[in-house]
Amino acid sequence: MDEFYIGQIFENEYPPECAQWCNQNNLKITELEHIENTPRKFQITEIPPRTEEEEKERIGNLSCTKREFALVLNDMGITYEQIKNLIAENERAQLEWDLCTVIIRKNPLLDEMATKLNISSEQLDNIFKYINGEIEHL
Repeated sequence: MDEFYIGQIFENEYPPECAQWCNQNNLKITELEHIENTPRKFQITEIPPRTEEEEKERIGNLSCTKREFALVLNDMGITYEQIKNLIAENERAQLEWDLCTVIIRKNPLLDEMATKLNISSEQLDNIFKYINGEIEHL
């Protein structure tokens, strides 16, 4: 396989292996400004880091099943009985738990319930990152 590097420029087209390499290395291929009557040019560039707001939105869209969520809480020492009792105290929480199949991180009710279990917003984010394979340990 050819060696690729950040800043490398290709004329007319780039090889498919380059696109694969970029995907594996969190890079992208950007088309440089095209000047009429000249070959198109493409360059390997870095993907700019997400803003804090973009990262918060991304994490907010993470999801998991109720089963995955309850099992992680159990691993943290929170029993299923504790979860059920907490849910039973709030009709909205009970409706959502009973009727949903997927839990989405940005649901504000989740933060409210987590606070009652002494789970911080950051810990809740990490639970979803863990379940989604983004981090290895809580």
